[in-house]
Amino acid sequence: MTRDEGAPQDGGATQDPQATQDGGATRDSGATRDRGATQDSRATHDSRATQDPRTTQGPSTAQGLDAHVVVRRSGLDAALRVGAGEAVAIMGPSGAGKTTLLEAVAGLVRIDDGHIDLDGRRLAGATTHTPPAQRAVALLGQEALLFPHLSAGQNIAFGARAGGLDRTQARRSAADWLARLGLESLRDRRPHELSGGQRQRIALARALAARPRLLLLDEPFTSLDVEAAAHLRDVVRAHRDDTTSVIVSHGIVDAQSLAARLVILQDGRIVQDAPVAAVLAAPATSFVAALAASAR
Repeated sequence: MTRDEGAPQDGGATQDPQATQDGGATRDSGATRDRGATQDSRATHDSRATQDPRTTQGPSTAQGLDAHVVVRRSGLDAALRVGAGEAVAIMGPSGAGKTTLLEAVAGLVRIDDGHIDLDGRRLAGATTHTPPAQRAVALLGQEALLFPHLSAGQNIAFGARAGGLDRTQARRSAADWLARLGLESLRDRRPHELSGGQRQRIALARALAARPRLLLLDEPFTSLDVEAAAHLRDVVRAHRDDTTSVIVSHGIVDAQSLAARLVILQDGRIVQDAPVAAVLAAPATSFVAALAASAR
């Protein structure tokens, strides 16, 4: 792939500046089965029970995300399945392991055991660790971290180039995304000339322009004002059917408006996993009970 209008070389993968300088990690553009909310065997899933036999076997043939993530130093041992085109929200107390889970799926954190499969492709396992830039996974966090030397349009075009488009196609894709967002007038502005909400929308457009197979959102609405957060949710909602998505949030409104399922992660384990309304109707922990009360 050729260099994109002054952007750093990406090597054709979904690299982004939000990576923690991990050789192309997708920290913005290019990085569970329903267990039920009630007291059945799925309500309090503990993935420590048995070692995952797929750790040493071939990847799942299922489309979407099939992951069993074990990161011992963080106390994380969680199994998560997200169907192709499905949007799942993850919530839990601070320190539960939510960000570590997303970073492991994106390839920024190596797993100690388990597996990570995406659309039937093994990304991580006992003997496998696919570099972040080769995973077709986009990870967007609280900060946009756009390339400061590129304009808004060039930042989006960089994502499109990372997704495989040539220079001309990438420029068209950037123009299209700016039009969808109603930000055409900001095409030539540098990140320091944009508001926080505008930067996040450009960052999300850059992520989606890379055409990732999986979009990971790690509390991207937290630092935004109410109006900016609403605009960003609208963008995610408009494109959630096109991309498999996992959304970490502290706000129940994000789960209710963006996700079909709600997964509760606590002390590194998934303790509840069901449709959002079912989780709130039958809380399995005091944390979920507080969520349910705030949603009333």
